[in-house]
Amino acid sequence: MSKSGLLVSTAVGLTLAAGGPASALNGAHHNGMLKKRMNAQRLPGAPARPQRAVGPAQSGKLKEVFVIDTWSTDQVSLGSGFSSLESTTIKCKTDCTIIADGLLQEASYYSYNTIALCPAVDGYFMNGSCPFGAAFAPQHAPSGAYAPVPIMANISVGAGTHTAEFYVYTVAPAYLGGYQIDYHVYK
Repeated sequence: MSKSGLLVSTAVGLTLAAGGPASALNGAHHNGMLKKRMNAQRLPGAPARPQRAVGPAQSGKLKEVFVIDTWSTDQVSLGSGFSSLESTTIKCKTDCTIIADGLLQEASYYSYNTIALCPAVDGYFMNGSCPFGAAFAPQHAPSGAYAPVPIMANISVGAGTHTAEFYVYTVAPAYLGGYQIDYHVYK
């Protein structure tokens, strides 16, 4: 091999080692193969770009005005479908946000049964209302034992008197033990 052939083969070998076969062929050191690929939804101005969720109309931090606590220690039999649990009146002097949080105890002897807790204000389900819980059957809890079911939901409403209602939805008949529901009112 001649000296010039050795130099050319060394140069080609170093180019292939440093930049890969594509850079050696098109003469570019970085041809875009090393750039991180970008999802089309993340490009600025992409039509399918997801929007941020919009919160309550109030600006800044919310200030709690008052809390209404409700509870019961009674045991109640629930049929399948919606059952009305309670109704409470809430008065807002200005626009306000109502947050309902609570814990209910439920038991069922049907393996396919699920429960959804559905707080509503003025006939409208709150944001985060009616999530289905897991199946509550004897294999999940000892016979006659109740399983806790939590809920937290919110809604922004205008000034005035509002009716907060709490519904329970079950696929099959179930039993409701004690519960506590708190309605936090913020301005």
